[in-house]
Amino acid sequence: ISEQFRALRTNLSFYLKNENEKVILLTSSMSGEGKSFTAINLGNILALAGKRVLLMEMDLRKPGLAIKLGISNVTGFSNYTISEKIKIKDIVQPLTINKNMFFISSGPLPPNPAETIISEHTAPLIEELKKQFDYIILDAPPIGIIADAQLLAAYADVTLYLVRQGETKKQQLKIVEELNKTGKMKNIGIVINDISGKYYGYGY
Repeated sequence: ISEQFRALRTNLSFYLKNENEKVILLTSSMSGEGKSFTAINLGNILALAGKRVLLMEMDLRKPGLAIKLGISNVTGFSNYTISEKIKIKDIVQPLTINKNMFFISSGPLPPNPAETIISEHTAPLIEELKKQFDYIILDAPPIGIIADAQLLAAYADVTLYLVRQGETKKQQLKIVEELNKTGKMKNIGIVINDISGKYYGYGY
């Protein structure tokens, strides 16, 4: 698995070509396709290369990344957007996985998740974080269910669309094609997760 994430890290270099391009958005068609798993492991493999990496839990409706990481979600992104008293240093938490990995949780569930994402504070926050970190990974909600991931695409330099063998429906791949054709998301790459190893050799 670690070799596969190293390959993913290498492939990302073809998308992120200059120093200012460092925001990676992760989304999928539905839940259960491996966004959080990919976010954590991709973050770790980037951190192992000596890069400062920030994971941002941007699923404001059904957050789960903080729980997986064993991190408190009392103060996070949603708090930052509504209170000038809360500073960036108050929401960035270090992770024990790697000394180069940090985390911003979603914060308490807001009544208006979409409006919170496009808050006037979000763009300046991302720009300031880009000065502090080499990579920022946005763990977004599934795009096939709600439009929040499309709103987050405005801040991303590359979008990784998770597809899971045996889970993702073929018709859901039309979502990716539509996003690509309409230009709603730039630099879309498909990451195929959980591929069965029972097939060997050349074939289709």
